[in-house]
Amino acid sequence: MERRTNRRALKAIANKGLVICALSAGLMGAACGSMDDPLFDPMHCTQVPQEINSDRILAIGDSVTAFWSENHMNSCQSYSDYASKEINEHIQNSAIGGTEMSGSYGKCVPQQYEDAAAANGAYDVVILTAGANDLKNECPLADYETCSVKCGDKLVEIAEELDTLITHIVGDGSEVILVGYYDMRNSVYDKYNECRPMAAAQYQAIAAKSPHVSFVNTADLVNPNNESDYAFDGVHPSIALAKRIGHRLAEALR
Repeated sequence: MERRTNRRALKAIANKGLVICALSAGLMGAACGSMDDPLFDPMHCTQVPQEINSDRILAIGDSVTAFWSENHMNSCQSYSDYASKEINEHIQNSAIGGTEMSGSYGKCVPQQYEDAAAANGAYDVVILTAGANDLKNECPLADYETCSVKCGDKLVEIAEELDTLITHIVGDGSEVILVGYYDMRNSVYDKYNECRPMAAAQYQAIAAKSPHVSFVNTADLVNPNNESDYAFDGVHPSIALAKRIGHRLAEALR
């Protein structure tokens, strides 16, 4: 983004924000992995910048953002943690597994933003995952049904809700980066992979409406045939994938 060319100068402007909406396929939380898992490459929380307001960065959303985080698995290995380490700035990860844009499970994503902003004021960065739980929970698919046929209207509804939230956050003086879905490997969730390009196109359309919103792809970072790209559940990112997403996120933040 040209607006981020002199990032340090932007940070000196009061209430100036940079919002990252990470719409990676956010799904329900899952049980913790084993510390003996060969994919578990421990990064202690002391290695992640801890100064709370160093850059006013907030992560909200569902379990794709929450996964491997200190408040979710006490490991500080979420993709936001790896991005934090690369840019050497603290990212407050307040994402909650299973949350939706407007559903009743947990604290809905817009409310996460409102609560954080009310408590701490404007953030320079908000990392956001949203939409996948809404799609799965409110448009269940039988084996013979296809996502594009049955869930097209639901995708539009999710995009409209997301657009409303982004407009609100941009109105607070923020920039937005939408980080796209990746394909799932889990047999329950992979039937929604067909909708990922449709969702990505909708998010790109949202990004195209404003110079303060952009789209970042993660689909090319994942190979559904590669088990090492996923955590034990075939849904959430493995630590190896979290590192790659974190690196791409850090590149967008610089």
